[in-house]
Amino acid sequence: MNNLSGIAGLGRGGDTELAHVMTGEMVVPPVISPETQAIIKKEMIAAGLDPNQYTVGDGMSINPITGIPEFGLRKFAKKLVKV
Repeated sequence: MNNLSGIAGLGRGGDTELAHVMTGEMVVPPVISPETQAIIKKEMIAAGLDPNQYTVGDGMSINPITGIPEFGLRKFAKKLVKV
């Protein structure tokens, strides 16, 4: 969202984004080693997920109602149901 006005501007420790997330999701801070991040991305791809949709920035899914980025397995679950 990158909107520093309103509630997004109240972030601490460099936080500037708001997001819709669900219980059980894990946020991987950028200080995690590049090797570990590569493993996580590889596992996501193997599970049929697009790592870009789970990375804050370009490629995120935006909730059409709130305008806030959303993360989660909803899209993946829908794909599984179709299969």
